[in-house]
Amino acid sequence: MIGVKDNSGTWALIFDSDALSNNPNESYTRFPEITGGFLQHGDTTGVLFSPGTMTDGMPFAPAFVVEQVIVSGSGTIDTPGGTSQLSVDVLRPL
Repeated sequence: MIGVKDNSGTWALIFDSDALSNNPNESYTRFPEITGGFLQHGDTTGVLFSPGTMTDGMPFAPAFVVEQVIVSGSGTIDTPGGTSQLSVDVLRPL
């Protein structure tokens, strides 16, 4: 399970990756782009991932460009079904 909270602590997104995990070497994407439901990348195109671009390889509109993602947290998950608290900062170009 992957979740994202906004600045107020409200869940903005919850994604159950276990339901789609039949290929651990494939990324997940939203279809349609940005707003649609999650599915495995290969279900929308012939490639298994498209980092930094839309599934067809085209760049996102400037409003969706991310300059840097900083993930911080401590500890490790060493038990099946374990959890870890992470913090993520997404930086966009000015």
